[in-house]
Amino acid sequence: MDTPTVPQPEIQAVKKKHKFRWLYWLVGIIVVILIAISATGVYAVPGVSAIFGMNKPKDLGIKVTEEAYNTIKQKIPLQITGEKADYSASPATIFTGSAPVDTQNTSEEVTSWLAKMQGPDPIISQVQVKMIEGGVEFSGQINKYLKSPVYAKVMINRTSENSVSIDITSAKLGIFNVPQKYVQQFEDWALKQVNGRMATIPGFSLQQLEYHDGYDIWKGTVPAQVKPAKGGWTDLVLE
Repeated sequence: MDTPTVPQPEIQAVKKKHKFRWLYWLVGIIVVILIAISATGVYAVPGVSAIFGMNKPKDLGIKVTEEAYNTIKQKIPLQITGEKADYSASPATIFTGSAPVDTQNTSEEVTSWLAKMQGPDPIISQVQVKMIEGGVEFSGQINKYLKSPVYAKVMINRTSENSVSIDITSAKLGIFNVPQKYVQQFEDWALKQVNGRMATIPGFSLQQLEYHDGYDIWKGTVPAQVKPAKGGWTDLVLE
C-alpha cells in the first residue's frame, strides 16, 4: 500500500509563519526601546513621549501673560529698536546710551519677557523662571540636539558691578539628575558667558541684585537703546 503524503501547501504555510516570526520580535523590541526612551524624557519620540507626559518641561506654576510683559517693559527703561543684529558683532554697534534701573520684577514678568523675546527657532522654549530665596528655579524645553525637558535650581549672587557668582544646586534632563561633573562644566561655561557679556555691554552696571520668593530686586543701569537679536534673548549668552 502506498504511503500517504502530507499536502505541500500546509508545509509551506507553517514554514512561512516561522520565517517571519523574527520580524514580529524585532518590531516588539523596537517598540519597547522607543517607550523606554520616551519615558525617561531625555529624547522626545513623537507620539510616544506624550503618553507619559515626559515631553513637557516641569511646571513651576509661572504663567506667561500680556499684562506681566507690558508691566516689565514699563519698569525697565530699555528700548529695543532698529534692524535685527548679529550679537557676535561689537557690542558698541548693538547697545547705546545708559538709563537707570531701580525695580522689583516678579517671576511672571521675567518669564513673560523671555517668552516674548525668544527667536523664531529657539534653542530653549516654554521657559519658566521662578524666583526663590537666593536664586531661581528654571524650567524649559531644549529643542536642539537632545530635544529634552530641562530643569535647574541656581543660586545667584552679585560679586561686582559687572559680575555674579552662579551655583547650580540641582539639574535634570528628563527624569535624570545630571552628574555633578557635567553640572560643574556647564556652571563654569555659563559663568564665563554671563560675566563676559555683562563686562562688555556699554551702559550696563549692577549695583544691587537680590532674589526672594516670587521677585527680584535689581538696581543699576542698562543701555538706553538695544538692537533686537536675530536669534532672540539667548543670543545675549550664546554669541
